[in-house]
Amino acid sequence: MKLQTKLSLLLAILLALSSCAAGQAAVQSPSETATLPPEAILTPVPEPPTVPPVKYYSVLGDSISTYPDSMPEGYALFYVPETLEKNGMHSINDMWWSIVGASLGARRLVNGAWSGSTVTGSYPGTCSEERVAELAKDGRAPDLILIYIGVNDFSMAAKLEKTDAAEADEACFGSAYRLMLRRLKAQYPNAEILCGTLMRPRLPGHDEWDMPTKLGRDDYEDYNDAIRAAVRDEGCVLIDLAATGIKYEVKDGLHPTAQGHRDMADAWLACLSARA
Repeated sequence: MKLQTKLSLLLAILLALSSCAAGQAAVQSPSETATLPPEAILTPVPEPPTVPPVKYYSVLGDSISTYPDSMPEGYALFYVPETLEKNGMHSINDMWWSIVGASLGARRLVNGAWSGSTVTGSYPGTCSEERVAELAKDGRAPDLILIYIGVNDFSMAAKLEKTDAAEADEACFGSAYRLMLRRLKAQYPNAEILCGTLMRPRLPGHDEWDMPTKLGRDDYEDYNDAIRAAVRDEGCVLIDLAATGIKYEVKDGLHPTAQGHRDMADAWLACLSARA
């Protein structure tokens, strides 16, 4: 074979080998194509949903709101075991404030209810610094304060408003209610203070019966007007239970039965729903 022919053949073989090697280099293995940097294949972990903090409520009231083992030591109790049985009440869950608290998703902190107590007067009047301070527990302040108080002031014919500047705020219902709210706001600046007006009771099977609405110089509704004015003046939340027209069931003319507490809770929840 001539030298020129051999050189041409050798050159053709080298070109073929070079083309094959280039093709192999251009084709990567499947494993190489699937390999990605770690940050590209890590699945992001979603952040857990934000759980709202638990809210705690305290109650400020009188005999209507008492319940065994739910109040500070030494507080006077109306709903003793025989009274609970008479009124068809079987657990703390029958109480108006327990129903309302559960509906709000809140936990009870203190039931500051004292049988026979009033807004007016010194301790255990609810305008006193002591009653206000006793709504906290173990260093925790309430987030919500549910107030239902004033029936005993009405039944004792407490004077509605001061007529003399020298009179003490504690002596008259309207000024005492304002004082109570001012002290609550000062003690618990982050709490929402909800103030219920006074409802009327009803006797089952006696539609003609109505509670006496005037025991002294002032009418029952005058006390509600004083509550409305105090709440407005102090910038708290009015829960106008009386305006709903709902009456609560009683057997003794004043204290709610189990159904009566449900009636009260219905009125509270209707007002809260309207507010929302």
